[in-house]
Amino acid sequence: MINFFRLILKILTGNVKIYFKNPSHHEYILFDDSSIVDFKYILKSLNYFPLKVRLDKIEYIYCSFEILRKIINYLKFFNYAKNSIYTCYLISLIEIINPRIVMSNIDNSLKYSDIINFYQDKKNKIKFLTIQNAARYDVIINDLYYKKNFFSKNINKKFFIQNFLCFGKYEIDLYKKYEVTVKNFYTVGSLCLANFLQYIKENKIKIKKNLYKLSVLAEVPLDIIGVKNNEYAFVQVIKFTIQYCQKNNISPKFVWKSDDITDQINIYEKYLPAEYIMFIRDNVILRNNKNYTSYMTIFQSEVLIGMASTLLREKLSLGEKVLCCNFSGSKVWEFPIKGICYIEKSSYKIFEKNLDKILIMNSSKYIKKLKNKSQFLMVYNKNLSTIDKIMKIIRD
Repeated sequence: MINFFRLILKILTGNVKIYFKNPSHHEYILFDDSSIVDFKYILKSLNYFPLKVRLDKIEYIYCSFEILRKIINYLKFFNYAKNSIYTCYLISLIEIINPRIVMSNIDNSLKYSDIINFYQDKKNKIKFLTIQNAARYDVIINDLYYKKNFFSKNINKKFFIQNFLCFGKYEIDLYKKYEVTVKNFYTVGSLCLANFLQYIKENKIKIKKNLYKLSVLAEVPLDIIGVKNNEYAFVQVIKFTIQYCQKNNISPKFVWKSDDITDQINIYEKYLPAEYIMFIRDNVILRNNKNYTSYMTIFQSEVLIGMASTLLREKLSLGEKVLCCNFSGSKVWEFPIKGICYIEKSSYKIFEKNLDKILIMNSSKYIKKLKNKSQFLMVYNKNLSTIDKIMKIIRD
């Protein structure tokens, strides 16, 4: 989210226009239009207002007397903190638009939480939906940082979620354990996965099962204070996969998180020899959200390998095979499902042995080898999609 004074600078330089009027009424608001592609099947029949909240996305702002008056009035709620001016502006817009529902999948946004919290005691009862966008390891990281005194306050307690449309029971237990305030939970599964399944259905695309033997997630290594060798742990998954593929004459697919490999390759080059970097470059699948290249690749792969990505749980939720490798030595990246799908010890021999077993099993036998699957597996129902579940919640 943005600093209000940076927005003023964009206005002064002519990069943002000013509308001296109020926005019109809409029944629905999408908070943060950068996620509009994720809501394309949800929003297509709704009268909605795309609320731009990111600096690089804002093209205009509304500046009426009524909005200014509301901003000044609402600053009292935030004790006149300088960084709350923009929050009060967004609150003012929402109140004037007067929607029935505000929705967002920016589920780790403190700005969105502040706005939801502000409206809890107001007469105009707006329904706020927070749709889970990704596996939320940051809830665990926030708690770790607070307990190790890296944070002076527990950030998890700053979050306020009115209606959390989450992946499954694991998130309910996780958020309760780490004291994130959630008034209502709804287990709906993954919207992104549902979008992909709807996309291939509409476009009559046939998934070719086991087109690839292996796909591996080229995940962005996240820096975590206090976790030694965290960056290398992500790279080691790549390293072991390459070793296995070269030994067994397999051409894997490296599923990239973005449409540019430069930054991650720079990290990999610190740990991997040049021949491994070339091997990666020769087998890269770049991300293209429009064509769902990541999903197309992993669901046409016999086994998906990775460390922390949500894609692991999404593939597993459809009864397909994954291998999650947490080589960090930290419980932060612990996979919620145990058994043959998960290894922790940083050993190529263990990695090879586990992967050999997985590859010779059919999916039914593989699923039977999992532990905790009934409790923690991401919700999926082939007869009632996540899109349908969300639409039902919206209409109720």
